[in-house]
Amino acid sequence: MNPLPLSSQVSQRKLSSFVQPSESGEELMGLLGMEVCEPEYRIERNGFPFVLMEFIEKGSMDIVLDGEERRLKRGGLLCYGPGSRVSMRVTSEGGCTKHFIALCPSSIPTLSSFRGLLSEGGSVLSDKAPVIPMMKFISLIGDLADEAALWDSLSRAIDSLGHFVRSIPQEGKVDSTPSDEVYRRIALFVGENFMTLRNLEEIARKCGYDKSYLCQLYRRYSDVSPYQQLVRMKVEYACILLETTNWTVKAIAQNLGYEDSLHFSRLFRSKVGVSPNAFRSKRA
Repeated sequence: MNPLPLSSQVSQRKLSSFVQPSESGEELMGLLGMEVCEPEYRIERNGFPFVLMEFIEKGSMDIVLDGEERRLKRGGLLCYGPGSRVSMRVTSEGGCTKHFIALCPSSIPTLSSFRGLLSEGGSVLSDKAPVIPMMKFISLIGDLADEAALWDSLSRAIDSLGHFVRSIPQEGKVDSTPSDEVYRRIALFVGENFMTLRNLEEIARKCGYDKSYLCQLYRRYSDVSPYQQLVRMKVEYACILLETTNWTVKAIAQNLGYEDSLHFSRLFRSKVGVSPNAFRSKRA
């Protein structure tokens, strides 16, 4: 697995983090990013532990989002939750410039627009997003993040962007089957609660389904099991924290529900190939 699904096939990248004061110091609420993607750019995500909005400013990409295929050019927009599967491939010879906002599950309760989006099916795929208003929203959010504004200021700007996104017309939404809806609901539940969930038994009990049924459902719709999705999200989130914060490995482990930081480090190494500290040093 790619431990941090931000592709290396970019010639330029800028990241800003959104934080909120908490009893333990600071809590990561989300990220704002810009990427200049090379013509070879390819990426697939299944179980990414964030609600993600991506906007194409320049160039074009082929997108597959929850089975719906679309070629998006300047003004293309996709928005999806942790239960979605997405693949992206640059199709323009000169590459592609895109912007993204990644929101942690803990931030969603304060954002009525994105909470509403998730309740309506969890994804937006459009080639009709007006470029100038979108870039004004993104610029405003970037300015606030650069000024180290508190989350209450940022959240108002992000929520306004979410309401604007929900007003953009969509076409060709794919109808879902009952089993697809169950899978999406469970995958979304895991995505929203991955920091506190511990194992398959807990997922099954809290979702009200038998463990064997969950595994059968995931074999149909996913390339990972429910527990593998949970671990993947924990590790990917840990990678984000290692790259964007100065939190200790022990603090990151505790944030993800691991009281034993040595156990967490062994799990991280088994998935990423290096220890958390080595991963941080390599990214520095």
